[in-house]
Amino acid sequence: MVVVTGLQTPASAWVSVRPTLERITRTCVYDRPGLGRSPARHDTTRVVDAELYARELVALLAVAGEGRRVVLVGHSFGGLIARAFVAIDPTRVRGVLLAESVTPHDPTTGAYWAEAGHRVNMVPSSVAASPPKASHEPAFGRLPLLVLSASNPEGDHLGGPTYGQPPSRTELWRTQQRAELALSDNAIQVIARSGHVLQQDNPAAVVDAVRALVAAATTGKFLQCKNIWRDDKATCR
Repeated sequence: MVVVTGLQTPASAWVSVRPTLERITRTCVYDRPGLGRSPARHDTTRVVDAELYARELVALLAVAGEGRRVVLVGHSFGGLIARAFVAIDPTRVRGVLLAESVTPHDPTTGAYWAEAGHRVNMVPSSVAASPPKASHEPAFGRLPLLVLSASNPEGDHLGGPTYGQPPSRTELWRTQQRAELALSDNAIQVIARSGHVLQQDNPAAVVDAVRALVAAATTGKFLQCKNIWRDDKATCR
């Protein structure tokens, strides 16, 4: 399993949940250029996007000698990278977990974000993560897809600081999260009692989601809500 972190987020942000994930399946959390322990790019003026990051992840796995198919976990902006990865090399993917994922062409994101001193162009990022317009089939086919959403996506952390966005923007986010289910014929959505940073607010929900997704990916069975969630901190539909 490969975890693709959110914008400006190093691998260390997943340190508290990683040991438990590693008991479920082999887990890799990596730093993109300029984050955590990874060196910065030499070209500091380069504009980057989700497709570039996805191709760099493909190359990283190749250099590491990882030829097996992978389960992808994409959090926030990392969700766009995960979706771009599937578009580039779908045969390498066994399942996808989109955790509070940014969705393509979200009108609230603006044209550019920033990471590690570089501008991140959200327009080609959205294009790279979008399903082909000519296709009438789900972009992921029957690939297991679990959409893990927060009960309070407007909150940076549950019960803590908020982003200060208007309610209409939060409702749009929720609508787009739900729409991600159309990416696969084998998809469920889980709403975790959490703010946007799921792995820190509700690590148990993240662990349960990964366990369910890995089970579906390895057995070939369809994802189901029944008997997955251990407590009242998450609901499934």
